[in-house]
Amino acid sequence: MIWQIVVIESADQSIDGFGAFSAAIAETPSVNVTITPSHSNQPATLLRVGDPSKMLDRAQFKRLADSCRVDVYVSDMQPAKRKLLVADMEATIIRDEMLDVIADKRGVGEDIKTITKRAMSGELDFAQSLTQR
Repeated sequence: MIWQIVVIESADQSIDGFGAFSAAIAETPSVNVTITPSHSNQPATLLRVGDPSKMLDRAQFKRLADSCRVDVYVSDMQPAKRKLLVADMEATIIRDEMLDVIADKRGVGEDIKTITKRAMSGELDFAQSLTQR
């Protein structure tokens, strides 16, 4: 069976969860791992794992991901029709804050980034920072 695993790394750059996760899978007997690097600044990386002996299952991938502090989406590579994807953009699909990106386009990026940093450091609560931004 071939598994496709999307690995979403921690926003904490000091953690190499992806490295630990892929190394742990690669150490499993009879498993072949192919790594497809992410594009641009996306925090996700794609693994294709061939497991002809069927030693691994979704629960094992999830436990391993938890121990390596990464999020994973596991697919068995079977065609499936998806109708809806719900995701938080910031630090999931892109590394930026959307309001910061929009503010850059409007020419007020530095002002908004300052407010965002204050909110992230706990100086402002969500409602205050959203109102100010």
